[in-house]
Amino acid sequence: MALRFIATSVFLIAFQCGAAEYRILVDNPESFAVETTLEEVVVGAAEQLTGMPAADLTANTTDLFSLPEALVNSYGFDGGFFLVDVDIDGLKSRLETAGIDIWSGQRPQFLVWATEERGLDRVMVGNELNSLIDALFSGAARYALPLNRPLMDLDDTLALSPAEIWGEFSGAVLQASARYKVDHVLVLGDRPDQQSLRFWIYGVGQNFTSGEVSGTDAKTRAEGLMYILLQYA
Repeated sequence: MALRFIATSVFLIAFQCGAAEYRILVDNPESFAVETTLEEVVVGAAEQLTGMPAADLTANTTDLFSLPEALVNSYGFDGGFFLVDVDIDGLKSRLETAGIDIWSGQRPQFLVWATEERGLDRVMVGNELNSLIDALFSGAARYALPLNRPLMDLDDTLALSPAEIWGEFSGAVLQASARYKVDHVLVLGDRPDQQSLRFWIYGVGQNFTSGEVSGTDAKTRAEGLMYILLQYA
């Protein structure tokens, strides 16, 4: 059974209030597995609180998410949705008891510029569908990490080129990004034919961190990059 979670702007605000409501779209109520869904929702909330995948969370505490009902204030069907109100304070307490660090403070905002190598050309990735960007933003939603894309309007198109990105012209990148007022600027250079993804992360000033992740497909490369981005949260 595939679950479709609908993210709302209330979610992060609710974290601060000690609870968070999840809305899950239900296609077939008769075959809907309530207990399984409650566990998946609680695990998802824990991943967002810690920036750690479920496998890492349970590596040393296999029963971490046992009795998920104890971490839920209420749940039930509402129209075509299944609503779950997670006890965030209770979940935090369980994670802390297991010695797992919890994120604190506001998540840093990232602005994501992307280029792609296509044959002998390197082109900017705009707002069109792109498998790498889609996979990256899906991962960001999983961990509640705020990623933003530039508008890619005329100003953006004129402000930054693939050559400036790959040439590591920090001034050009930061100047093009200034209008968005974010904490970090993430610049990508995807090379699908080479199964490689170059990245540059800019913070304060013109200093940057760069590196490369590999993967046979866009999803694998995005997952490798997400692991690195979570270190900044």
